[in-house]
Amino acid sequence: GDVAGHGVPAALLMARLCSETRYCLVTDIIPSDAINSLNQQLTKQTFSFFITFALCVLDPIRHELTVVNAGHMPPLLRRARTGEVEEIAADISSPPLGIDSGITYEQATITLEPGDTVVMYTDGISECPSPAGTQYGIDRIRQMLANSTGARDVTGRILKDVIAFTKGMPQEDDTCIVAFSRNAN
Repeated sequence: GDVAGHGVPAALLMARLCSETRYCLVTDIIPSDAINSLNQQLTKQTFSFFITFALCVLDPIRHELTVVNAGHMPPLLRRARTGEVEEIAADISSPPLGIDSGITYEQATITLEPGDTVVMYTDGISECPSPAGTQYGIDRIRQMLANSTGARDVTGRILKDVIAFTKGMPQEDDTCIVAFSRNAN
């Protein structure tokens, strides 16, 4: 997730989001129901922040990934068999959390095949600027993922490429990458 805003208030809201998310996932078994409950809790509060959020629930027995997206960049999936990179559940992305209590969040479930890799990231990666003012961009993240061999490889590639792209400019926003792969066997 990513809170719109900076400083201590945004950090406190993110800490609260973590505990509220855990609670909602324990009380609602279906991921989309949990996020609907989470949104209800967040819209009851009187704060001027909103939160983009992507929830991924992994079933390691069935090798399934369930995604609920609340205005965040869709997770990216690299299929090991074909090398193709696709967005997961981009068509069901809903507005960020905390904006409207009437929003109903949907979920999508995909099967992860051996060697598939999933990457999630914040806009601090995709929108980081070069010295010329151009943004790093999602296409560049997709390219790094397409040329990777797994989760560790892609996170290292992206971080090194971001550093080279920004040429030592100060960081303007938070940067977070989460990646995981299904074992190839």
